[in-house]
Amino acid sequence: MSVHDPGWLGVVLGVLAGYFLSVLANLTSPSLKNWWAERSKKSTKKRIEKLEAQLAELTEKYPELDETVAQGLVGISIAVMLGLVAVLMILVGLGLQVRAAGHRDDEIVFIACALMILALTLGLQRVLDPMVKFTQQRSPMYRNALRKSIEKLEKRLG
Repeated sequence: MSVHDPGWLGVVLGVLAGYFLSVLANLTSPSLKNWWAERSKKSTKKRIEKLEAQLAELTEKYPELDETVAQGLVGISIAVMLGLVAVLMILVGLGLQVRAAGHRDDEIVFIACALMILALTLGLQRVLDPMVKFTQQRSPMYRNALRKSIEKLEKRLG
């Protein structure tokens, strides 16, 4: 499969679409949960109770970070992700160069690059997930978003 094959384009577009759809799902998930909860008073009350319990747990267990510190942690996460993206782009370029040059072992090098990309992606997930969770649990912005969701649901219930 070369860069000019339609199959290669499909792989690239599939990966990009998967990424953007996962980001979209994470951004819209709270709104969809609140919308679904509004279908009856009982489900709205249950959603409010769940959000209040979540907020109480965060307040009780995790001290709130200063907003500057929280944004700094987010900045570190973004820097790590951008660094990984740069490494991934270099690996993809290397794999494509080897394939385009028509070396005898091009399949082995291409597969090795693909495996390195997979390993780096999984490694990034293992590093960033705890950092994101740590930041989210202590973020004033996240807690304010929870409070706003509770207020919005209570107004609709009201």
